[in-house]
Amino acid sequence: MFSDRIDLRNKVTKRNFSQGAILAAATLILGASIATPLRAASICASVIESGWAIASTESEAKKRAILWWSSRAGAKGPGYENWDRAQRKRTHCEAYKGKTRCKVTAAPCLPEGRLPDLKPGEKHLEL
Repeated sequence: MFSDRIDLRNKVTKRNFSQGAILAAATLILGASIATPLRAASICASVIESGWAIASTESEAKKRAILWWSSRAGAKGPGYENWDRAQRKRTHCEAYKGKTRCKVTAAPCLPEGRLPDLKPGEKHLEL
């Protein structure tokens, strides 16, 4: 009879431990998902292309092409002009009349969480 109590106690203890472990794991997972801030997606415009930028070196031609792209992207509105935030970047450089010419294309993107500026009379969609 005494051994029956020990066996029963061991079964209860093991079951409680298993349930406790599952509860602890679920709490950690749930807590981590709640504590993780929601990431706002960046809003990107359609791909923009620079013109051909010509320079004596490839790096200088690329810098000039990016500046050209940036001025075109900035016409979409403040915040779009940043090359580092752009997506789907492509660079094409080639020799041209003893120099180098480069052209860049990319989709300009706003910083995360920022909405495009509105034109008079426009409203942002509510989610």
